[in-house]
Amino acid sequence: MLDHNIVAIIISDGVIAVMLFTVRQRKIFELLWMIRDYVTVKDIADEVSYSEKTVRSDLDVIRNEVVNHNIGRLVAKTNKGFFLEMEKTAYEKIATTFVENKIDERIKNRMCRMLMMLLVQPEVSAQELADCVYLDKGAIKKYLLEVESWLLPFGIELFKSSAVYSLSCTEVIRRKLFWYLFIELKLCQKKESAKHLYSSAHIPNKKYFDDADYFTLKIMFAKEMHYFELIMKAIEELEKKYNISYTYDSCVWLIFSLVLVIHRRKMVGDRLVAAASEAMETCPEREMAHYLCLQLHASTGLIFSDDDVQYTTLVLLTSELNDVNDESIRGQLCASPLHLGETIQEFILSLSHVVSHGLLRDKQLLWRLILLIRPMIYRNLFGMNRAETGASQSLIRQVKFSYLDLYLEVELCSLLYEQRYSLTLNEQEISLITLCIKNAQSLALKKIRVAIVCNYGIGISQFVAQKIQRAITQVEIVGIFSLRELDQLDNNYCDLVVSTVPLQRSKETVIQVNDVLLPYDLSLIKETVKKMQKNKMLQTLQKKTDGRIKSYHQYIFPEMIFVISKVKNSNAVLEFICHQATTSGCCDEKYLSSVLEREKASSTEIASGVVLTHGDPSLVKANFISLAILREPIDWGGEQNVDVVFMVGFKRAPDGKIDGNIAGFYTMLAGMVENDEIMKYLRDCISEQELYRFLIDESKYEDVI
Repeated sequence: MLDHNIVAIIISDGVIAVMLFTVRQRKIFELLWMIRDYVTVKDIADEVSYSEKTVRSDLDVIRNEVVNHNIGRLVAKTNKGFFLEMEKTAYEKIATTFVENKIDERIKNRMCRMLMMLLVQPEVSAQELADCVYLDKGAIKKYLLEVESWLLPFGIELFKSSAVYSLSCTEVIRRKLFWYLFIELKLCQKKESAKHLYSSAHIPNKKYFDDADYFTLKIMFAKEMHYFELIMKAIEELEKKYNISYTYDSCVWLIFSLVLVIHRRKMVGDRLVAAASEAMETCPEREMAHYLCLQLHASTGLIFSDDDVQYTTLVLLTSELNDVNDESIRGQLCASPLHLGETIQEFILSLSHVVSHGLLRDKQLLWRLILLIRPMIYRNLFGMNRAETGASQSLIRQVKFSYLDLYLEVELCSLLYEQRYSLTLNEQEISLITLCIKNAQSLALKKIRVAIVCNYGIGISQFVAQKIQRAITQVEIVGIFSLRELDQLDNNYCDLVVSTVPLQRSKETVIQVNDVLLPYDLSLIKETVKKMQKNKMLQTLQKKTDGRIKSYHQYIFPEMIFVISKVKNSNAVLEFICHQATTSGCCDEKYLSSVLEREKASSTEIASGVVLTHGDPSLVKANFISLAILREPIDWGGEQNVDVVFMVGFKRAPDGKIDGNIAGFYTMLAGMVENDEIMKYLRDCISEQELYRFLIDESKYEDVI
């Protein structure tokens, strides 16, 4: 089997760069970093068990990638060998984003071709399957095994009868498989090879497709290619009519789904789930789907059935909108599913101890989260458009690496959606929500929120507002009020009030200006805005410092700190910790089951060799923080063995919020796992007493948080 491809994605200053290494190249890369000195080609060849010629070729690849991405250099000296010159932070960011494909790319490509044939045709002979991957019948067995494994999570079996193979599943499931197959095939394609497929006739496709997306659609739906342009135009007409716009990924999903509707033509006796029927009664997407199908009927001449319209409605519900400029549609989106706007507002309030007061009333953040979370809810309900890729795993690792404390808080508070809509958000979705909130935090630090007050009519206030916005880009006008409307100012959070009349306010800074806003007034506002921005930054730093107060120490108990010499596996560790927590009265005996379910859902690794796990907050009787150091690292399902295990149990208050004191723990943990010296000290603790003293003595690690 060939080496698996390894992809490293580096995010720096908002730019995403991709590094492609084989397993062997990754080993060489890690070897150069670990030795931190010159290493000869012969020594490297001996270590990786390959020829010196192959190693030299791999070193050229590594050198080019390192230089191209401006993260260091690979120095070569005669008779000394090679030395990797790179900052520690750069290496760690790369190392945390390595992703390994589990199947050889040739096997995956052939497997996908066989799956495509099985999906399209009711029955396929062994000879037809062999022909589609250019092999003889005897050689396709291992590929069929991979196909069976791939189908297992969907609950679908591959049936064989008289040398004929078939899939027995509903049309809804079959269409879900088409999308997952699209994701797998897309990963198999190299973008460079797709560039040669474009002709002048397909130049408009560039608007919607990158090369890999277009190439994959062409492979799957070659016969329907002439519909691509017509579908794109129909989507554009939809966006114009309803004054909306979709994200790039959603455009690809829409085009794929509409081509699939044309490809399949009908759904054989399937029933929509109850949740889908309920959603279609209140959502604007039903009308939009009908319009879209009418547009396609007019351009293609094809007739779309009621089932096609219903399926298109589901597709639209699971598509993420970039923005909506129609107020009536905005209102409908906030109301479907039921109480969505109120639920997301409640979610933001539950994060009050980790986000600024201004963000709690930030209407733009509320709207961005509605646009982001609404399709997530429907994807969960319908089981559609939810495939995670290698790139998304890299995103998850990067978010955990950079914003661990916020990520963990979002993960805990997202249980609100589980209670309200009976769904569980996956790590990719939690990461995207974290990034959305982080972006809002960054914008809030830069912008000063200003309210305008004037007693001479709205016209003067508008004039003052326009002059301020043109002269000072760092402000956001949140409202314009007359003196009679002053009570409304309390409902519009702002930092600064600019008034043309004398005004006394206890909550905000007030600047009185001339009606025509003289140059002196503008200078005064500019200077005040600068000072307020500086104070915001200082308050943010102070808040982070305040997060280190010892309030969370009350949840660290000596009896919940362990140094374990030998243990069989990860489940044994979790059983031991949960048993101690139950015995100590911290949680219900069912807490272990909820922890194990959490482990199945997604990886709990937060740093190299470190995991942080938790269970259902409703089963917690008393908040606790547990730490176990494993003298012999064990397999935890990731790339590296684990020797540091944190388990937390944090119960929710009756209002649904989590104790704000816990934010300090997450801040401490985020700083701790990024510091090699502190983690070494932690791992070197000999006894449980020493480990406990280390945790409650913040002076040992206060410089990193």
